[in-house]
Amino acid sequence: MSDLAVGAFSDDDGGTNKGTVWILFLDEDDNVISFTKISDTDGGFSGILDNDDRFGGAVSYLGDMNNDGLIELAVGADYDGDGGYWSGAVWILSLNTDGTVDSYSKISDSQGGFYRRYCR
Repeated sequence: MSDLAVGAFSDDDGGTNKGTVWILFLDEDDNVISFTKISDTDGGFSGILDNDDRFGGAVSYLGDMNNDGLIELAVGADYDGDGGYWSGAVWILSLNTDGTVDSYSKISDSQGGFYRRYCR
């Protein structure tokens, strides 16, 4: 097994249920040897999370999408309210080798050009 990204959507860093993602670095026996926390207050992430956004409700490995040598993750925030009550959002995070955030973008009703009416 390689390293893991684990969501914890009810984590309370910086507020109630803002959420977090843990990057777990594993040794060859799958034991955790170190970790990085990505949240409203840690891991180089400066995106705005509101109470009850539930960042980390879903996490998916995307590989190196833009060939910059950095790994990207998609992180769901299912209760994000940018486009209305609980409309949700997906954050695309580019990670440094230490698991901290190098850059990010947000896809929601109000950012990233996605409007939820296309999903109905």
